[in-house]
Amino acid sequence: MLFDGIVLTKRRIIVALCIVAAVLGAGGYYVANKVHIVDIKPGIAFGQGFYNRLESGDTDQPSAMYSTEMRQQPQWQNSGGKLLPGLQSRFGVVKAVSLTEARVIPNNEVACVLLRYSVERSGLASDEQLIVCPDSNPAHFVIAGHRLTRLDTKQTISFGITVDEASVHFP
Repeated sequence: MLFDGIVLTKRRIIVALCIVAAVLGAGGYYVANKVHIVDIKPGIAFGQGFYNRLESGDTDQPSAMYSTEMRQQPQWQNSGGKLLPGLQSRFGVVKAVSLTEARVIPNNEVACVLLRYSVERSGLASDEQLIVCPDSNPAHFVIAGHRLTRLDTKQTISFGITVDEASVHFP
Protein backbone atom coordinates (compact mmCIF):
# COMPACT_ATOMS: atom_id res chain seq x y z
CA MET A 1 0.00 0.00 0.00
CA LEU A 2 2.74 2.43 0.82
CA PHE A 3 4.37 1.71 -2.55
CA ASP A 4 1.13 2.52 -4.42
CA GLY A 5 0.92 5.89 -2.64
CA ILE A 6 4.46 6.79 -3.69
CA VAL A 7 3.74 5.97 -7.36
CA LEU A 8 0.57 8.04 -7.21
CA THR A 9 2.50 10.92 -5.67
CA LYS A 10 5.20 10.69 -8.36
CA ARG A 11 2.52 10.82 -11.05
CA ARG A 12 1.00 13.89 -9.45
CA ILE A 13 4.40 15.55 -9.29
CA ILE A 14 5.07 14.77 -12.95
CA VAL A 15 1.66 16.12 -14.00
CA ALA A 16 2.18 19.25 -11.88
CA LEU A 17 5.63 19.81 -13.41
CA CYS A 18 4.19 19.45 -16.91
CA ILE A 19 1.50 22.03 -16.13
CA VAL A 20 4.07 24.45 -14.67
CA ALA A 21 6.33 23.97 -17.71
CA ALA A 22 3.42 24.66 -20.09
CA VAL A 23 2.44 27.82 -18.20
CA LEU A 24 6.03 29.09 -18.10
CA GLY A 25 6.50 28.27 -21.78
CA ALA A 26 3.36 30.17 -22.76
CA GLY A 27 4.42 33.14 -20.59
CA GLY A 28 7.89 33.11 -22.10
CA TYR A 29 6.43 33.06 -25.60
CA TYR A 30 4.18 36.04 -24.76
CA VAL A 31 7.08 38.05 -23.30
CA ALA A 32 9.37 37.17 -26.21
CA ASN A 33 6.80 38.57 -28.64
CA LYS A 34 6.43 41.80 -26.64
CA VAL A 35 10.11 42.54 -26.00
CA HIS A 36 12.02 44.32 -28.76
CA ILE A 37 15.76 44.79 -28.80
CA VAL A 38 16.41 48.29 -30.12
CA ASP A 39 19.78 49.53 -31.32
CA ILE A 40 19.92 53.30 -30.75
CA LYS A 41 23.14 53.80 -32.74
CA PRO A 42 21.35 54.41 -36.09
CA GLY A 43 19.10 56.99 -34.39
CA ILE A 44 22.13 58.73 -32.88
CA ALA A 45 23.88 58.77 -36.27
CA PHE A 46 20.74 60.24 -37.87
CA GLY A 47 20.58 63.02 -35.25
CA GLN A 48 24.27 63.77 -35.69
CA GLY A 49 23.77 64.03 -39.45
CA PHE A 50 20.97 66.54 -38.84
CA TYR A 51 23.23 68.80 -36.76
CA ASN A 52 26.25 68.31 -39.05
CA ARG A 53 24.20 69.75 -41.92
CA LEU A 54 23.10 72.68 -39.75
CA GLU A 55 26.73 73.33 -38.78
CA SER A 56 27.59 73.57 -42.48
CA GLY A 57 24.86 76.22 -42.92
CA ASP A 58 22.43 73.97 -44.79
CA THR A 59 18.77 74.17 -43.73
CA ASP A 60 17.11 72.51 -46.73
CA GLN A 61 18.30 68.95 -46.09
CA PRO A 62 17.66 69.11 -42.31
CA SER A 63 14.15 70.46 -42.96
CA ALA A 64 13.50 67.47 -45.22
CA MET A 65 14.47 65.13 -42.36
CA TYR A 66 11.23 65.90 -40.48
CA SER A 67 8.36 63.43 -40.86
CA THR A 68 5.51 64.20 -43.23
CA GLU A 69 3.07 64.12 -40.30
CA MET A 70 5.11 66.72 -38.44
CA ARG A 71 5.31 69.03 -41.43
CA GLN A 72 1.51 68.89 -41.75
CA GLN A 73 0.89 70.14 -38.20
CA PRO A 74 -0.57 73.66 -37.80
CA GLN A 75 2.50 74.96 -35.92
CA TRP A 76 4.73 73.90 -38.80
CA GLN A 77 2.36 75.28 -41.41
CA ASN A 78 2.07 78.59 -39.53
CA SER A 79 5.85 78.96 -39.54
CA GLY A 80 5.84 78.32 -43.27
CA GLY A 81 8.32 75.51 -42.66
CA LYS A 82 10.89 78.20 -41.85
CA LEU A 83 11.87 77.08 -38.34
CA LEU A 84 15.45 76.16 -39.22
CA PRO A 85 16.11 79.00 -41.70
CA GLY A 86 14.62 81.43 -39.14
CA LEU A 87 16.90 80.15 -36.39
CA GLN A 88 19.93 80.35 -38.67
CA SER A 89 19.18 83.91 -39.81
CA ARG A 90 18.36 85.20 -36.33
CA PHE A 91 20.92 83.38 -34.16
CA GLY A 92 23.57 82.19 -36.61
CA VAL A 93 24.64 78.73 -37.66
CA VAL A 94 25.19 75.94 -35.19
CA LYS A 95 28.69 76.26 -33.74
CA ALA A 96 28.82 73.32 -31.34
CA VAL A 97 26.64 70.32 -30.55
CA SER A 98 26.94 67.85 -27.73
CA LEU A 99 24.75 64.79 -27.24
CA THR A 100 23.66 64.72 -23.59
CA GLU A 101 21.10 61.90 -23.60
CA ALA A 102 19.95 59.07 -25.85
CA ARG A 103 17.28 56.54 -24.95
CA VAL A 104 14.49 54.49 -26.43
CA ILE A 105 10.91 55.70 -26.03
CA PRO A 106 7.72 53.97 -27.18
CA ASN A 107 5.48 55.55 -29.78
CA ASN A 108 2.50 53.26 -30.33
CA GLU A 109 4.05 50.04 -31.66
CA VAL A 110 7.26 51.74 -32.82
CA ALA A 111 10.43 52.17 -30.79
CA CYS A 112 11.74 55.70 -31.28
CA VAL A 113 14.90 57.31 -29.97
CA LEU A 114 14.91 60.43 -27.83
CA LEU A 115 18.07 62.47 -28.41
CA ARG A 116 18.87 65.46 -26.22
CA TYR A 117 21.56 67.90 -27.30
CA SER A 118 23.27 70.95 -25.92
CA VAL A 119 23.45 73.29 -28.91
CA GLU A 120 25.47 76.51 -29.29
CA ARG A 121 24.70 79.02 -32.00
CA SER A 122 26.41 82.39 -32.38
CA GLY A 123 23.65 84.19 -30.47
CA LEU A 124 21.82 81.38 -28.67
CA ALA A 125 22.52 78.47 -26.36
CA SER A 126 19.77 75.87 -26.23
CA ASP A 127 18.76 72.45 -25.02
CA GLU A 128 17.23 70.59 -27.95
CA GLN A 129 15.33 67.34 -27.97
CA LEU A 130 14.82 65.32 -31.13
CA ILE A 131 12.59 62.29 -31.31
CA VAL A 132 13.62 60.16 -34.25
CA CYS A 133 11.53 57.21 -35.39
CA PRO A 134 11.95 54.62 -38.10
CA ASP A 135 10.02 55.47 -41.24
CA SER A 136 8.19 52.78 -43.22
CA ASN A 137 11.66 51.42 -43.92
CA PRO A 138 13.13 50.54 -40.48
CA ALA A 139 16.63 51.48 -41.68
CA HIS A 140 15.47 55.03 -42.48
CA PHE A 141 14.67 57.51 -39.72
CA VAL A 142 12.64 60.72 -39.64
CA ILE A 143 12.34 63.43 -37.01
CA ALA A 144 8.93 62.98 -35.41
CA GLY A 145 9.42 65.63 -32.74
CA HIS A 146 11.67 68.61 -32.01
CA ARG A 147 11.72 70.73 -28.87
CA LEU A 148 14.06 73.69 -28.46
CA THR A 149 14.47 75.40 -25.09
CA ARG A 150 16.48 78.61 -24.85
CA LEU A 151 18.85 78.45 -21.91
CA ASP A 152 18.74 82.21 -21.26
CA THR A 153 14.96 82.73 -21.08
CA LYS A 154 13.73 79.11 -20.75
CA GLN A 155 11.30 79.76 -23.64
CA THR A 156 10.35 76.59 -25.47
CA ILE A 157 9.09 75.87 -28.95
CA SER A 158 8.10 72.37 -29.97
CA PHE A 159 6.78 70.54 -33.00
CA GLY A 160 5.50 66.98 -33.31
CA ILE A 161 5.92 64.36 -30.62
CA THR A 162 7.39 65.60 -27.35
CA VAL A 163 8.18 63.94 -24.05
CA ASP A 164 7.33 65.60 -20.77
CA GLU A 165 8.75 63.93 -17.72
CA ALA A 166 7.23 64.17 -14.28
CA SER A 167 8.63 62.87 -11.05
CA VAL A 168 6.97 62.07 -7.79
CA HIS A 169 8.88 62.45 -4.55
CA PHE A 170 8.04 60.23 -1.62
CA PRO A 171 8.91 61.29 1.92
